[in-house]
Amino acid sequence: MLILTEQDGAYLILDNIVRRIKETTFDIIKRFRVNCAVAISNGQFAIGTQFGGIVIIDQYQEVISIYDKSNNLINNDVRSLSTDAYGNLWAGTNNGISKLDLAGRIRVFSPDGDKQSSTYDIACANDNLYIGTNTGLYRTGISKVGMSYMHDGFTKVPGSDGQIWGINVIDDKVLIGHNDGPYLLEDGSLRRLADRPGVWKFISTKDEYLYVGTYTGVDIYKWHFGAPIYYKSLEGFTESSRIIISVRENEIWVSHPYRGVYRLTHNDQFENVIIEKYGEAGGLPSGLGNYIFDINGIPTVTASTGVYSFDRVSNVFKENTNFHMIDSDEHNVRRLLNEGYYIAEHEVGKLNIVQESKDTIREIYPELNDVFVGGFENLYELDSNTILICTDKGVILYNSTNNGGNIAPNVEIHEVKLATRDNQVLHAGYGAFPEDNVVLQSNENAIRFLFNSFNHSERSKFRYRLIGLEEEWSDWTNELSKEYNNLSHGSYSFDVQTADMYGTTSVSKSYSFEIKAPWYLSSVAKLLVTLLFVGGLLLIYIVPRKKYKTETKVLQLANQQSEEEIEILKSQQLESEIVHKNAQLASSTLHLVQKNETINKIRTEIESVRKTVKDPEAKKELKKVISVLSDDERLEDDWESFSVHFDQVHSDFLKRLKAQYPELTRKDRKMAAYLRMNLSTKEIAPLLGISARGVEIGRYRLRKKMELDTGVKLRNYMVEY
Repeated sequence: MLILTEQDGAYLILDNIVRRIKETTFDIIKRFRVNCAVAISNGQFAIGTQFGGIVIIDQYQEVISIYDKSNNLINNDVRSLSTDAYGNLWAGTNNGISKLDLAGRIRVFSPDGDKQSSTYDIACANDNLYIGTNTGLYRTGISKVGMSYMHDGFTKVPGSDGQIWGINVIDDKVLIGHNDGPYLLEDGSLRRLADRPGVWKFISTKDEYLYVGTYTGVDIYKWHFGAPIYYKSLEGFTESSRIIISVRENEIWVSHPYRGVYRLTHNDQFENVIIEKYGEAGGLPSGLGNYIFDINGIPTVTASTGVYSFDRVSNVFKENTNFHMIDSDEHNVRRLLNEGYYIAEHEVGKLNIVQESKDTIREIYPELNDVFVGGFENLYELDSNTILICTDKGVILYNSTNNGGNIAPNVEIHEVKLATRDNQVLHAGYGAFPEDNVVLQSNENAIRFLFNSFNHSERSKFRYRLIGLEEEWSDWTNELSKEYNNLSHGSYSFDVQTADMYGTTSVSKSYSFEIKAPWYLSSVAKLLVTLLFVGGLLLIYIVPRKKYKTETKVLQLANQQSEEEIEILKSQQLESEIVHKNAQLASSTLHLVQKNETINKIRTEIESVRKTVKDPEAKKELKKVISVLSDDERLEDDWESFSVHFDQVHSDFLKRLKAQYPELTRKDRKMAAYLRMNLSTKEIAPLLGISARGVEIGRYRLRKKMELDTGVKLRNYMVEY
């Protein structure tokens, strides 16, 4: 079990004993301070720290990688970590979210941090890695851990400010080609060797001498007490010598992309210089765009139409057919390097020769397309599987053994919408499509599809087709959408696929839909047109005969309209009578309400007076008066008169109610009648001589006796009964 602490490093529990992890790893983690951690593949852990970014340790407690601001992280203060199904590590930092492709082959770092300067050359010497940039020379210790490499942080070499062009390690000495001239790395800083113009490159020659390619030709340097000193320049040659090789004594080859290819020969004293220029007459397709390289001791030129090697017998360049497998119109080779690496127009790779069969195997690195500094393409091999790439923004560490390409790509259609003015969305998100085809109207014949891949990169390609319109797939493209316009009616299925940089193609994703035919092409429309045509023919013959019938029908219609108008008048008269009776009933009810309210008030006042009277006789007489005012018979007479009028207006409502619900009391029927009249609780209370609470109780009992469902409103039921 691994235990991490915020400030006190990391510990292991083995056999119930807590022990510190390896000392070097413990010191790093303690110094950086732990914020979070997550288990990743192969027993490894990613540890997010407060000051040092992300530390990756393996199952043996060794630090195998450190990710910080110099190589992919936004910020070194890592607050949270998470992994996904594609081998990516997501880091929530103090300044945003970073994604690290741990399963991928590429790792990017910048020796000068946030500046992300362009890099031009890389070399290793004495367990140190040196990187030349346009801002100076940077150094770091480097060590191999497992299948990967780890550095201990970059520092800028003092005295190296400015443009570094080349780093050449000769006899364990680090020689620097600088914009300001030749330099030697000595005691941790740069020392200028001579007051000479800008230097591109140092290469060894015989004995104690060096060739130095400069801005203005080729200089000769001589070793003196462990350091090279300026000796002389080759006379008669003043071309910029950035691309320079030497494959035999007293001979130099220089290529200039805009001037041509030169061979310089001289005597042992570097005199009597003979300059030969090679262009079309020398077997090359042109005098422009040529780069010369030393390929197994043979001067070899990459030109606009192929790769050419020098034939000393005929003194001309001849096309080298061994490179046909990588050189084509699409992949014009620009650089050939030792160890079999090549850099073409749109392809980077390595040619490996199988010793037994002598066959050449082509290994392609699709992630490295278009990452180099234009015109200064360069890489450095750390081992047979790992190379460092010079780019416009820092350095790429590329490990060809990582399995980043083993995850099958997928594609999703995440939005489908009409390409009309309102842009109606038919599908959005990553859920399942409808089981049935989507049916669109005839005027909805412009549709747009948006698609993507969960493991999408800028090198992902897509292709598509619309079955029903086209059967063939489109060409591969980087576009993430496709729009179709003016589609005719019919059934369609949109298919899309993606392919990753390794050429692996995904399973197709499909979206089916149907566009309805316009109304004038429907079966009903066609039938209607046929009927109209036939009808037109018939009218030619029938119109005269129909005229009489038409006039007769007009008279009949007028008569019918007159009868309908009479019926309407009768109906209106009947409605007027009903309205009049309703008004009378309402007036009668209102009068009754007012009378009962007045009687109740008088009775209440008399009750109050009776309580204050002392004379027994007077109390007795007052009680008789109260009894008269509470006489139920009088109230019943009022009700009988009311019910007669009510049934006349409301289609024998009370009679029908009594017949259907015989268990209802007279008081229940009164409640029902008042509810049908849409009287409020406050209005019903005095009519029944009870309180508002009593009305609510009465409504509840009435509902229960009539056995009405809970969803039925009592008032609505009475109105509609």
